[in-house]
Amino acid sequence: MDYMDTILPRDKPLSILELNCGTGEDAVYFAKKGHNVVATDLSDEMIRVVKQKIGEYRLEDKITAFSMDIRDILNVDFGVKFDLIFSNFGGLNCLSAQDLGTLSNNLAPLMDKGGRLIAVIMPKNCLWENFYFTAKFEWGKVFRRNTNKMLPVNVGTHDIPTWYFSPEEIRAIFSGDFRKIGQKPIGFTVPPSYMEPFFRNKGKALNVLGNMENSLNRISGLASFSDHFLIDFILK
Repeated sequence: MDYMDTILPRDKPLSILELNCGTGEDAVYFAKKGHNVVATDLSDEMIRVVKQKIGEYRLEDKITAFSMDIRDILNVDFGVKFDLIFSNFGGLNCLSAQDLGTLSNNLAPLMDKGGRLIAVIMPKNCLWENFYFTAKFEWGKVFRRNTNKMLPVNVGTHDIPTWYFSPEEIRAIFSGDFRKIGQKPIGFTVPPSYMEPFFRNKGKALNVLGNMENSLNRISGLASFSDHFLIDFILK
């Protein structure tokens, strides 16, 4: 959100399409800043939670939420051109490279000239994950992300089909319709969420790691080795 705040105008409401919105935290964030958000997710349960938050924060005039499969996006009449299309924390990792290429072609007609596409994606290499599985002697998982194949990733009670991509692969996939204008690491020094039990009582260590993150996240090359990376495109 620090990055998003640097590009979101304060004097003009944007039309924002959020893909794989999850529980709607980002949609609420954008709406509270005055922007108009269409929040979509494949999960009906996630959309139910989003709608609860819309009511709780009285954002009915700012957020529209409904369930949608990204692959069916051309079948939806949004009735508006978007200034920004946004997907956070690995939402696009649920698509194969071929599906992402199709998505790129499908998103371009939905956007106004100069529109931005910003996504947070899980890369093929994560140093924290390498260290974590090495420490557990789970050698087969140390470099589990570094593959072009689909991997089932457990989320709650479900296994989610997941693909991992390097920043360069994502740039290439979207290069037909979009031009990359920025990228940054997310979670290079801050540990992944599944390590929360280990760090639960280590507040000082987390503060140090957080300060390091704030310093190092300006180095775009570290995006290839972090838990996630943010990549920023502009419509050609």
